Amino acid sequence: MDDESRGYRILAVKWFESGKDSRTICASLKKSKAWLYKWVKRYRENGETWPEDRSRRPLMNPMHTGTNI
Repeated sequence: MDDESRGYRILAVKWFESGKDSRTICASLKKSKAWLYKWVKRYRENGETWPEDRSRRPLMNPMHTGTNI
């Protein structure tokens, strides 16, 4: 993740938490409301690591061959 993306996330959440209108935030950052609410939700749930990207790799793969074969 680049610093610019992280900065947008932090700025957007700060603005939202301070009471700024979500449409204004999204328009000024050229982002969607879904993007904004995703980061607000992570901020409220995850503490320190909230602005970091998460892996999209599945935790389990049912087609994976077991180690006992």
